[in-house]
Amino acid sequence: MRRHRASILPISDVRLPQCLLGSEAQLAAFAAALPPEHAARCVFAPLPEIFADARSLVHAWAGCGMAAPATGDILHLRFGSVRMARVLKGARNAAVVAEVVRAQPLASSGHPFASGLHLPAAMERIFAYAPIAVPPVRVDGTSLPVELLRPCLDADLAAVRRRRGRQSAGGLDMVSFADFDSGAWAAGPVPGVPAKSDVPMVLLPWNLDHPGSIVPDLLARLVRLQDVTAPRVRVLVLPFNYLGQTGLIRRLIAHVAAAAGDRAALAHVAIGRLTSLSSLPALRALSRTAWVEAGDPEHDWTMARMTAAGFRPLSLAGGEDRVWVEVDTRYGTLAYHPHILSLRELAALLDRTATPR
Repeated sequence: MRRHRASILPISDVRLPQCLLGSEAQLAAFAAALPPEHAARCVFAPLPEIFADARSLVHAWAGCGMAAPATGDILHLRFGSVRMARVLKGARNAAVVAEVVRAQPLASSGHPFASGLHLPAAMERIFAYAPIAVPPVRVDGTSLPVELLRPCLDADLAAVRRRRGRQSAGGLDMVSFADFDSGAWAAGPVPGVPAKSDVPMVLLPWNLDHPGSIVPDLLARLVRLQDVTAPRVRVLVLPFNYLGQTGLIRRLIAHVAAAAGDRAALAHVAIGRLTSLSSLPALRALSRTAWVEAGDPEHDWTMARMTAAGFRPLSLAGGEDRVWVEVDTRYGTLAYHPHILSLRELAALLDRTATPR
């Protein structure tokens, strides 16, 4: 019973590691949009695959102080990347999708879930935040009905706006690349305030569920382009869709340090997360400007979400150069060949970003 209590809880009790972007924000916005009578019947299960049969579900609901519904009345909504979709045995399953896959891996192991376009056979439908040109299908190729969730983009943000007098800076974690510590970041919170500076800051969302992301190479080009002693901009990287994957962050920091050739450059790049929407004003005070990777499957949702939260997102579309990105994943090695801003284009972007308007 103790294990079930640790694994499932009423939706009203959920506290997420970060709540601005990605699947966690999509879940929070969805929960905030629920009518009270529906929210009272919703529970959160971060590891649905541990529930093997109806008896385990009965214990899980009991651990929340609730009576278990009939098995056929349980609807399991899976938030997050299509590649990471899981099902709840004995329930009806649906995937909540905010992705639009723009680039297939050029090389993969052939695993059925490697493409990001296949869902488990037990999925019955898709709930999408926007129309999907090529919606995911089941592993056997059969299609799924798709329903839109348009009102769920900013329901949680609207709730925060109604509580204007209860804002704080305690829900903003940030630490420079130079000072990053995996243990402290995983344990959290890591409250930090950057030193006062006239150098503008840029927010850079980073989807850790996107193996073909150009964010590491973009940062590497940026630190090579800037003067270590007098940078044009500082960067706050906002990782999302992660579950304690500090290894990816450590590799990013090492990649940026190697590109810069001088660890002093790491002081001008930071990692951040918003653990409470009450700290949105604190994040907006640091910067309203965000650079959003155009090839990210969640690009459209991230652009809309950042705009709704009061930021000015800029889509990094096009790019004169291309890079080869090869990543080892649980589905084998995936390789991509995405476009990226050339040094000339990045210099022009720096000019536009660093010049006061």
